[in-house]
Amino acid sequence: MTVRNTFLITLWFTTLAIGWSPTGALAAFWDPHIVSAKIRSDYPANYGVGTNILLSYTEAGAEGCLFNAVDSFAHCPGRRPQPDNLANQYVWKGNLQQRDACGGSGTAVGDSWQGCLQFLGNTHFELNSPGTNYWVIHANNDPSFDQCRAGPPGMSEFITDPTVNPADNLYKIGVTGTGDKVINLIVAPGQHDYYCPTIFSYEASFPFLSVGAHSDKGNGGPIGYVSTSGTSTGSDILHFEEEVADYATPGCVMGTTSICTSGTSPGVHLGVLMMATWSGMRHMLYLDLYGEGSVDNMGLTSFLAGNWNWPLGDSMFFPGAELALLNPSIAATTCGVSVAPLATGSPGPINTYSFSMSTLFKCASDAGAFPDPMPSGNLSVDAVDWYIEAAGTDGYTSIYLAEIYND
Repeated sequence: MTVRNTFLITLWFTTLAIGWSPTGALAAFWDPHIVSAKIRSDYPANYGVGTNILLSYTEAGAEGCLFNAVDSFAHCPGRRPQPDNLANQYVWKGNLQQRDACGGSGTAVGDSWQGCLQFLGNTHFELNSPGTNYWVIHANNDPSFDQCRAGPPGMSEFITDPTVNPADNLYKIGVTGTGDKVINLIVAPGQHDYYCPTIFSYEASFPFLSVGAHSDKGNGGPIGYVSTSGTSTGSDILHFEEEVADYATPGCVMGTTSICTSGTSPGVHLGVLMMATWSGMRHMLYLDLYGEGSVDNMGLTSFLAGNWNWPLGDSMFFPGAELALLNPSIAATTCGVSVAPLATGSPGPINTYSFSMSTLFKCASDAGAFPDPMPSGNLSVDAVDWYIEAAGTDGYTSIYLAEIYND
């Protein structure tokens, strides 16, 4: 056997191991096992400070969002209706936007208002000098289309690194270790100031924080491929370790009851989301691994589904997606996939995960969680993110993520 033939066979086996797309491009996490641990926000520094953010309303929905406003729990945020009156507030009023013109200037700018297009704070965050490739952050505090927020939707509040800054803060992200590193993700509602000076009162918030890999933001291409075939694509088995490093039960800080129990009560849920594209539509599959209180989904016996509008034209999540959510029980009984729930503690036990993304997506499709069935062939995995979402004004959730890779 010639040296050239030996090289070609070795290359063939290698590409099988890390995933090979229909177009010949490699599909994998850009930083398997978190060796580089370069991390940054979705948007660049100073995004929305002094210049307008991009809100795009050119999609198929009646108002220009991906879905009709009445068919999405988010409605069509940031969209100025015609005419702009109380009768038409349904266009924008939902979980993401509660106030006309986002509580700011009502001057019409295109399809939105000036109050939705600029913010005061440079909330961009990064670690380890990210360049072209990086793990990417989504830090959204609903209602995020609101001038009570420091920054734009998806980069709503400041983030601190707990390894160098121990001060109280709602969002914290840090990296520890050498070689294969650990990402620490923290949401601390009990360390946030809910007073909004522009309205002279407290405002409720529902913070969401995630870190992960996105094909069009930092990963440099698809993370993997999923298929209905029942055979591994060579890149659809997701591996990671996760631990609840520290935890305090969600609740209400004294004096904040009026906002802490308005609409919903305290709670928290966390897990991993995966996003795949078919039929021109993004499909986001949330796998909750822990829950408590008002957002506890661990007792569900069937998929939870919904439509999400996200008209941020510069965002990795634009323009939104069809959503489906499951828990370990549904994964086991409906999909035949064993996934252990996380347990809280200080710290809790380290769980090691290894499961087929193809099987979970096909299961969600077969169960009717997505309106458009998953077709045959290899479909790109465009994102994998690990998330924490909270409600209430007190509580603390810290997770460790390690050994992320796929094969």
